[in-house]
This record gives sequence, C-alpha cells and structure tokens, in this order.
Amino acid sequence: MKVALLLVFMLCVAWSQESSLERKGLVYVKRGEQSMQLDLRLPPSKDSRPLPLPLVLVIHGGGWRQGARDRNEAPVLARLLTEAGYATAAISYRLAPKSPYPAQIEDCRTALQWLRSKAQEFGLDPARCAAVGASAGGHLAALLATEQDGAVLDSTDPVARCSTRVACAVSYFGPMQLDSEIELPAMATRLMKAFTGKDDLLAPQTRELLRRASPLSHVTKDDAPMLLVQGSVDVLVPPIHARLMVAKLSAEGVKHELVMVEGGGHGDFLMPLLKSVPAQERPDWWRRTLSFLEEGLRPAEPAKR
Repeated sequence: MKVALLLVFMLCVAWSQESSLERKGLVYVKRGEQSMQLDLRLPPSKDSRPLPLPLVLVIHGGGWRQGARDRNEAPVLARLLTEAGYATAAISYRLAPKSPYPAQIEDCRTALQWLRSKAQEFGLDPARCAAVGASAGGHLAALLATEQDGAVLDSTDPVARCSTRVACAVSYFGPMQLDSEIELPAMATRLMKAFTGKDDLLAPQTRELLRRASPLSHVTKDDAPMLLVQGSVDVLVPPIHARLMVAKLSAEGVKHELVMVEGGGHGDFLMPLLKSVPAQERPDWWRRTLSFLEEGLRPAEPAKR
C-alpha cells in the first residue's frame, strides 16, 4: 500500500512539473521478433481528474493492413481525449496480410491487459477502461465491447489474469458484420482477403472465420455500452453495418447510441479534428463522444453502509 501511494505521489509531482506526461514506445508484448508498442499519455495537472484516471485505448484504422498509432487520426484522438482529462494509450497491433485475423484483436486484448497490470504504476483505474477506434480500429473497439472476457484467472502470468473487457466503446464507421452476403466493393474485398489471409471469401471455413470476427455475432445482454458514429453515404462501410448493430444491441437490451453524420463518407468528417479546429467549432459527433465517455467511465458510487 505504501509503495502504491508513493507511486501516485510521484505521478502527481510529474504532472505539476510538466504540461502532460507522455511515455512513447512502451512495449506491451513481444510477438516473435516484433515488439508491440503503445504511447501512453496522461493529462496535465490542470485538466486531470481525481486519481486513479479512466483510460481510453485508442485503436488506429487502416483496413487492418496499414496505419500506425502515431499517424493520422490516432494521435489526434489521443491528444484531444487527454485534454478532456483521460489517460490514453494509442496502440500498435500486428497488421495483415503478414499477420491475419485474429492477430489484431489478440494484440488489442493484450494491450488492455498489460495496462491494467500496470494500473498502480501509471495511476490508472482498471475498472474504467474504454476503447475508441476508427474504421478497422472501430471494428476492433466493438469486438472488445462484445467478446467474452479473455482473462485467464488461473494463469501464473499477472498480465493474462487481467480482464479484456471494456466499460464502453466508441466505433467510428467500423464494420460490424464481416460475413454479410451484401456484395462488397472491390476495395473492401481486397481488405477482407488480406485480413483473413484467405483468397476465397465464400469458402465455408472463411465464412466462419468472418462470423467470429464480426462484432454483431458476439452481442449479448451483458455487453458494454457502445456509441456508433457513421457516415450516411459511406461506401466502404455502408450505414447498414451500424443499423444492424443498433438493431441487435436493442434486441439484447444493451445501452447504445447512433450518430448518423449526414453526407459523411468513410472518415471524411474527421477532418475538422485533424485540422485542429477550436473547441467551440468541433463537430456535434465529437461532443457526443465526450458525453458518452463521461457517462460510460463515471466512477462507481461508493457503497452505502
């Protein structure tokens, strides 16, 4: 207990001395010769919430085969969420086709477990963890919200014993049903082949793989609340994905919200954030994101005596 209090005190001192505390390139697991890394950012003292801090896992997009934790939307989302008072961890994960599914979600789970195992060291609240992602990252965030907990409680590895579930998730235009019979555009077909490592997407084994990789297939009544933000004219991930997910979440009684961005395509409505517009000019879907996370990561009420 004394060690934990000392760590928290040291963390507070660091916040008071710096505008923010950022730890880049933290290795959360080694996969063969690959060191999977994350960038942890803690809010500056003036924006900080009471310790321990809620954590948001930021998962980059890129069709599961490209993208990075420190490029495009991921560092921007991480910075803005940190400004809102959250600890954030932008993660790298193995990419297809070199590492087909389920490598991507395995890495997301492990990153979350590793952060939970380091909760005291970093001043994090392991009970208040969320996932946010765009496109492929939104798909992975939705999987974290819907899959069963992957904790191995009898493991000798303290990381493996930690939960893989999140308290809530935000998916920006992420695909929800990968085994859909709807005809796919050529780009989506190429991405799915790389993602699965299979050329024949209609083969029974591939169909089953895609079903297991679909957040829609895992929805149950005990899932975490989910916010879906979807462009109304998205061609790569059509709005039917979000609508089907909303129908399934509703049927199971899972708390959810859907923000349909009228006229929005596949991620083009992220541009105001990427251009660093003033806070008062940020779009409605971003304000909805912050209010959703505020509710989903609210500290638990103290037990009444």
